[in-house]
Amino acid sequence: FRPGFGDGSTKYHVYLQGGGWCTSYESCYKRAQPTSYVGSSLNYGDYAWFSADYLDDNATTNPLMHNWNTAWLIYCDGSSFTGNNMTIYPYKVNETYTQQLYFRGHENLKQAMTVLNNEYGLNTASD
Repeated sequence: FRPGFGDGSTKYHVYLQGGGWCTSYESCYKRAQPTSYVGSSLNYGDYAWFSADYLDDNATTNPLMHNWNTAWLIYCDGSSFTGNNMTIYPYKVNETYTQQLYFRGHENLKQAMTVLNNEYGLNTASD
């Protein structure tokens, strides 16, 4: 989350990170590996880089939204924030290893919006 300033302090931009869909349990398993930037957060840094295109806080590059509150919601389960299955799927990788797969993107989105409303003022946004 990056707080807004000036006349953008009551305006919000919620960015849903893209990442494509997984289309089989095998492709979902591959996305869940620590080397995948769209299926695992294990290698994420402490901070996200927001200075690109319409996330940029430079008024010259982004005159409309440079000073808005910005939340970047990280992509998670290969369902474009629509996964709503609370069942954990055990994907059998080989005879000795099973990887647990989760399809809860919609629940993650709902919880993130609740946090943005309750802790970051999205519920009082003007735009």
